Amino acid sequence: MKLTTPRNLCSFETELGWMLLAGTDRQVLYLSIGNRSAEHAEQRWHESGLFEADASPVDSDWYPEARELLTAYAAGEVVELDKIVCNLPGRTPFQRDVLQLVQRIPRGEVLTYGEVAKRVGRPGAARAVGATMASNTIPLIIPCHRVVGANGRLTGFSAPRGIDMKRQLLDLEQTPTPVLF
Repeated sequence: MKLTTPRNLCSFETELGWMLLAGTDRQVLYLSIGNRSAEHAEQRWHESGLFEADASPVDSDWYPEARELLTAYAAGEVVELDKIVCNLPGRTPFQRDVLQLVQRIPRGEVLTYGEVAKRVGRPGAARAVGATMASNTIPLIIPCHRVVGANGRLTGFSAPRGIDMKRQLLDLEQTPTPVLF
């Protein structure tokens, strides 16, 4: 799935590592978190394969409100990331339903993949929920880290450091981390 080519790109350092935002106008299409450097963040953006190979957005001070909210979140502040306007093109109705539900999971709470599937009216579609989470291009804004495996197990997370980053985000939000068996 190729996304709308962003016209704007900006990277910035936070307490969770470097982040990179990409989008058009005031709509975020892509967010990368937990990167070692601005260069690493940009490399991950190019390697994502989500955008046309010749995409060359302008690196800028684009969308300062989003950067401020994400930086504050990374510092442990309670902020409303849903104020950041996003664009989720190319999604099926099921995927949109899942992403919208996950965006409403409150800070400090988690749902299992199975619970998300039930709440969107597709019991038994936990794996499809997992696939939707894996394709989430705007983590934190759509907090896929708040979706856990059966019995509360922490499972895959596509950001650098994977499950360790997922645990760090849940700890940051003061979510009791489930015990791994």
